[in-house]
Amino acid sequence: MRRFMGAAISIRQARYGTIYVTDRLDGAPFDDIDAAVLEALAAAIAAVVESLTLRDELAAMHVASDRLRIARDLHDDVIQRLFGVGLTVQAALRLTADEQARSLLSDALEDLDGTIQGLRTTIFDLEQARRSSLRGELLELSERLTAATGVSRSV
Repeated sequence: MRRFMGAAISIRQARYGTIYVTDRLDGAPFDDIDAAVLEALAAAIAAVVESLTLRDELAAMHVASDRLRIARDLHDDVIQRLFGVGLTVQAALRLTADEQARSLLSDALEDLDGTIQGLRTTIFDLEQARRSSLRGELLELSERLTAATGVSRSV
């Protein structure tokens, strides 16, 4: 290597990297045209990197939006339906005198309660994608206080 030339790869006025070339194939020194071509190549690389970065950011926003939509759907539809089924099972439990049927209904009610609690945990996890919201920050703070104090929480 006898000759060396580089150009900065900058994205939004921040240096992302540098591209370097050494020794022209014909052995001649680098000239202004070589420098312009290298600068154009660096700009093209920066444009591609920025485009990929923006695409990744948009994809992440889309995923976060989907997670929140799924969390809302689970809360507003699925948990409410399971809660309604639980009320029906409770009513049937009160109306049934047969001990075997009561035991089965009681077990089903416990399973429903466990399923609802599991869904609430899943909803909480899905909503963590939105930490920048006031709700997300409150949930995170509540979680940290619970871990630090051992006090049970319900948000």
